[in-house]
Amino acid sequence: MKFTEELYESIKEKWDEMADVPFVAEMANGSLSTEKFKYYMLQDYAYLKEYIKILEMMYNMTDNAEFKSFFDQLIQAIRDEIDNVHIPNMRDLGITEDEIKNVKRAKAAVDYNEYVKGNLLRGGIAYGATSLLQCSWLYAHIGKKMTEEKKVDPASPYAGWFAVYAGAEYNAANQAWIDTVEAMTADLGRKEKDELVGIFATCLEYEKGFFDMAYNMRK
Repeated sequence: MKFTEELYESIKEKWDEMADVPFVAEMANGSLSTEKFKYYMLQDYAYLKEYIKILEMMYNMTDNAEFKSFFDQLIQAIRDEIDNVHIPNMRDLGITEDEIKNVKRAKAAVDYNEYVKGNLLRGGIAYGATSLLQCSWLYAHIGKKMTEEKKVDPASPYAGWFAVYAGAEYNAANQAWIDTVEAMTADLGRKEKDELVGIFATCLEYEKGFFDMAYNMRK
């Protein structure tokens, strides 16, 4: 079994449960308040900016040409997404330029970013990449599950959110993440892989905390 398959098997049931957390469930049926979604978008924007900084750290920590190319392309793709999709969507929601410029990360977002960064600095790029894979793969899983099981009301103002993460473009990018983590962990021993399985599970708890933070609009 590939290591990334082991990661998937270790977490799949918990990923399935994520479809039932209030933030995701209410997005699917359309009952989530606009204010909560706006808060989520602002916090996600702040999270992505820190995400890029971690990717830049990983880029500088490796001499592997393939890994460098992957990180470079990913950094540019996220920057493009922020500028051409995320910020315009926030403006469409009525989020002001001042709110975007002055957004402060909530504690749940700060803690998550710092946990990932700590894994990277302690264990190297394989640890950082496995930590970041949780976010990418979870969203792909939620998008696919909710779409295939027809749990998303087409009339929901958030139906497009699920469509993006169920889409071919996003899933191709997520598969590149999976393949990269597989390559990075190929030479690790059983002890390190067991630790990464635990880290992967812990990152899911941070993802749950992020959704909960957004739902309750915690500062």
